Amino acid sequence: ATPTRNFEMMKRCVEAGVGGLVGKSASFQRIEQLHPSPCFYVMYPDQARVGRFYSLYSTAQLAELPPEDYAKEMEKVRPLAEENNCRVISDIMTGSLEEWKKMAEIFAPVSDMLELNVACPFGGELAGEEKKGSLVSSNPELIGMIVKAVREVTDLPLMIKLSIEAGDLVSICQAIEGMEVKAVHLTHRFTGLEIDINTGKPILSQTLSGYGGPWMGPLSRKWVAKVASATNLDICGGGGIDGWRDAIAHIMAGASIIQMAAAPMLRGHQVFTETVEGIENFLDTQGYKSINEIKGCLLYTSPSPRDLSTSRMPSSA
Repeated sequence: ATPTRNFEMMKRCVEAGVGGLVGKSASFQRIEQLHPSPCFYVMYPDQARVGRFYSLYSTAQLAELPPEDYAKEMEKVRPLAEENNCRVISDIMTGSLEEWKKMAEIFAPVSDMLELNVACPFGGELAGEEKKGSLVSSNPELIGMIVKAVREVTDLPLMIKLSIEAGDLVSICQAIEGMEVKAVHLTHRFTGLEIDINTGKPILSQTLSGYGGPWMGPLSRKWVAKVASATNLDICGGGGIDGWRDAIAHIMAGASIIQMAAAPMLRGHQVFTETVEGIENFLDTQGYKSINEIKGCLLYTSPSPRDLSTSRMPSSA
């Protein structure tokens, strides 16, 4: 996302203490490199400034640079990242299988991992005849074809980024578990529509845009917990993480790592530092020796709805 749009922004991520940075999706199409103006609309901006309830609405934004040029920006940050024990992950999204291979060939040499983005809410709007972005998330067969194509050009660890709108993410992830994939990212934002009632037109320049914010954290965590209990995949938690409390909650639900985008976009890269410090303070004050002690703890303590219903039933006479 925007916090990694170029070398300078990636450098700020590393300096803020992140454990990894994820590059923006690049495109071979010039039209997809152009950013509409305005790009963002913040609902409840007063709340956003203080890290409370808000929604971030944004138009289609892929990397402004062509893939080859953006890969050079990522290559430039690698020495600093390695010095600070920060992993560099490339997020790639495109249409045809040949383009997936070409994109992987460009970004694999500058990456520790590839995130295959089949979740972008704008994918269907940008794709034309090719299925792209969130249109792919609900199709394990197509995901498998993409993984196979990418595997022809790299043996880097792969992570699949899934849309929250894809349907039953448990069954999709169970299908993914049989592929050569290390992890899944749960979840991307929704596709939304916000209207200016004074004009009767969309708030932003496109009809549909990406829609997210802290309010969607519990929705993402539901899928993190369900997939963690049903598969052995590593999980990257995302969607609605606005600080250390949300990060802790995602990890307790079963995530191994978490990603943030909207919060640093609105309040700056210091949000990363504040989140890391908040997690460390929480672990210290609660007496945990390692974050591994809380990972997935919800899975061992949370009863199912059926268990709750049974426990509330009156005993028979």
